[in-house]
Amino acid sequence: MAETGAGKQPRMQIFRGDGGTPLAEDMMHPEGLVPSVQQGFARAAEAGMHEGHRLVCLYRSPLPNGPSLCRMWLKSGFITPRHKHDTNCIYHVLAGEAHLGNAVLKPGDGVFVPEGTIYEIKAGPEGLEVLEFRTDTAFNVFYTGNDDANWDRVVGAVADNAQGWADQPPPSELEKAGD
Repeated sequence: MAETGAGKQPRMQIFRGDGGTPLAEDMMHPEGLVPSVQQGFARAAEAGMHEGHRLVCLYRSPLPNGPSLCRMWLKSGFITPRHKHDTNCIYHVLAGEAHLGNAVLKPGDGVFVPEGTIYEIKAGPEGLEVLEFRTDTAFNVFYTGNDDANWDRVVGAVADNAQGWADQPPPSELEKAGD
């Protein structure tokens, strides 16, 4: 971390793409974990959800309310439960595909998600790698809008894909192999 004094901005900081730390609970606080959400997550975990995603924080400002940058990898067919955050976010697709409703984002595409917007992301057939730019170093995630039918869809996607996730390379490695 860069040194800061009272009222001083941090100095330039270099971070490496192959580094990062797992997203800590002090960075993304889960909220809205009502019994139906807990049950949905338990079903998804039992089906193998933990194998379907990786999230690391590459940069976290040393200042309160400073920016953060994370790298997320969703494996093929992974669907995030519907949720919202209390901070703005920009997703930039590095490799694979992101399905958001009827939109399909490919490498180089991105989306701005204003705070309070309920959304889900489905990874394409080769998975998805994105950079997440957030306006804060700590924020909340609220799981909302997940009725039984949506949890059935999320858990079904895990059950259908989890067996292949263990050996699945990130889509950026597939693109390199195809060059």
